Amino acid sequence: MAILIPQEVIVSQAVSPKADTEVLSPQQRYQKEMESIWERVNQLPDGQNRVVLHQLVQFGKIPLHPSPQEFPALATHGFIVEQAVDSQSVWQPSTPHLEDFGRLGISSSFEDGYALYPRQVFQINLQAKIQMMPRA
Repeated sequence: MAILIPQEVIVSQAVSPKADTEVLSPQQRYQKEMESIWERVNQLPDGQNRVVLHQLVQFGKIPLHPSPQEFPALATHGFIVEQAVDSQSVWQPSTPHLEDFGRLGISSSFEDGYALYPRQVFQINLQAKIQMMPRA
């Protein structure tokens, strides 16, 4: 099982988003999506990151019909976004697999509350999940 090193991630992110969707496998798109979420949360100030982590875990349990009232930190930081669907405004996850992130990237303990897994642990979890995904 290969673990990406940060230099590989940076190089792969230099490709335009449209080119990404055309050349990346579903597993590669999933990996980029999860890594992007990890990076976004990692860049949040302390305090805000813990609220977002808590809400991501909760979102993973009940992902249907998110709202800014239920998940205000996710809305504030763009993890859920408002979109027009059939002439109505609907809140949806900003990425297709947002509900998976809590299981892959977040640890929980009584002492520390919610925290991002260290990058290496997150990468191991992510690679294990990708290995279980069906190949096209």
